[in-house]
Amino acid sequence: MSDLNDIQHELQAVLGYYELGMWDEALAEVAEVESRLGPRSELNELRLVVLQGAKRWEPMRILAQQCAETEPTRASWFISWAFALRREHSIAAAQKILERALPLHPREALIPFNLACYAAQLGDLPQARKLLARALELDPQLQKNAQEDPDLEPIRNPSIASAPLEPMAIPPPPTLSRPPVVPPAALRHYTRNLIEGDSTARAVALHALVEAKAEAVFTALFGSDDPVIVQLAARGLWECWFNEAGAGPRAVLEKGIAAMEGKEYESAAAIFRELIEQFPLWAEAVNKLATLRYLQKDFAESIGLCRRVVALKPDHFGAWQGIALCAVQLEDWMAALEAARQTLRLQPRQASHLELVKSLENKLAS
Repeated sequence: MSDLNDIQHELQAVLGYYELGMWDEALAEVAEVESRLGPRSELNELRLVVLQGAKRWEPMRILAQQCAETEPTRASWFISWAFALRREHSIAAAQKILERALPLHPREALIPFNLACYAAQLGDLPQARKLLARALELDPQLQKNAQEDPDLEPIRNPSIASAPLEPMAIPPPPTLSRPPVVPPAALRHYTRNLIEGDSTARAVALHALVEAKAEAVFTALFGSDDPVIVQLAARGLWECWFNEAGAGPRAVLEKGIAAMEGKEYESAAAIFRELIEQFPLWAEAVNKLATLRYLQKDFAESIGLCRRVVALKPDHFGAWQGIALCAVQLEDWMAALEAARQTLRLQPRQASHLELVKSLENKLAS
């Protein structure tokens, strides 16, 4: 991102909201800063970061395109445009944007690097190698990225070139990572800051509680009357669950989620199944396969996978909700009611959970 030293104080709240995953609040704060300081490229860059974090690909693509057309001398606009367009439409569409940007920015290493990723995913391995060599010539520090980026796996292992979104092989650890030992006083301190602090203090506290794997703390906070605290608790639990197998497996899981969101269901299923095989105790890998099966309307398999999740994580509100939704589709009203009551137990302030419980109770009574 461009130098923000002159407006760093103004953007502290934006960064705090971003760390908390409060995307609308972060965007509103950017708009507030812009109303006082006037239009600046740095603010549009920050908007793009927030939109990327929120996975709002269409508005991210529109903003990046507008910036690239207005200020074509800045390479980052084209890179953001292609990044969003790939997820909104296709790799081929994103490829055209960076091919257009390449002669405008011949010294920007990230352009040939991303083009190498696209070529590898489209099966053009000679072109991918050529582009990657150019990127590494411009910026040797990208070597580590080249060794780890799943998009470049067809170059590292040409035998899987026909299977674009297959994940990297990840040697599984003997067990999932254990929660670090955190003094109770520290947990109380961070919990208090999460509840009472400003946006920056809350961001720090959320990070610390996630690092401590304080799932019990986040679950207890679902009882808060403050909707912001409930939102933070949910985000904290998802972060704990996503991080449970480590950073590398999480990156692969997110590849699977991107494939699922792009309706590349078979590729997503292959990723989730491999992660489950490698980390059979990782509830979130199982949960994502359950979500995929629900989208494919395989409700019987989805409900079985959700039950496996709650056997591993009894307070996994997402899996309990999945059981309720699948049971409704299967017309197993008692199972749906039992699961709905569990979601209401975990998230007592969610009006939709209460409505579902009442609706199912009425149906069974009649």
